[in-house]
Amino acid sequence: MESSQGPVSKPPPIPPRIPHRPDLPQEEREQLAAEWLERCHQAATPERIAELAPYTPEFPKESVYARLADELVRNRVSPSNTKLKRLFMKKGRLHQKQAKRRKRRRAESPVFEPTEEQASDVAHWVNEYRERNGEGPTWSEVQAHFEWTSLQTSSVIRTLKADHWLDFGLERRSLRAGECLFHGNRR
Repeated sequence: MESSQGPVSKPPPIPPRIPHRPDLPQEEREQLAAEWLERCHQAATPERIAELAPYTPEFPKESVYARLADELVRNRVSPSNTKLKRLFMKKGRLHQKQAKRRKRRRAESPVFEPTEEQASDVAHWVNEYRERNGEGPTWSEVQAHFEWTSLQTSSVIRTLKADHWLDFGLERRSLRAGECLFHGNRR
């Protein structure tokens, strides 16, 4: 078939799909394995290079699988797909267990609304601490002094700030007594 501009050509063929695991020459795989060992702070011995050459990384160095493969290499384990998947699932289960544990602790930790007397006690203690040390206490020091959990401490300090018993900024040790201590209760 011809057109006014010459013969009509067929569209170019669709390029074949690039395989996920390209076949690299053995020398290149060995070079990648040596770099991998170096990145993982391991000795690049000929035995280790030969062991890792079939598993040279095909994923970005910042990916989760790359970090897991690096962990396996540091532990002197060949990072096969099966071992990578197993480690990935193990880490996922560990993360879930930790999240459940944190959630359970939050549920078990009684959060309370401080009374006016407690609010006054906390504000007085913070004010005395600031006068004595020239800076405010950390939240963990408040926690230790009043024997609260970290969740209770955070809740109480934020409640007392909202009620103007305490004040704090973004700076370290900025916790200080609020207006209520000096000007009476505004609740």
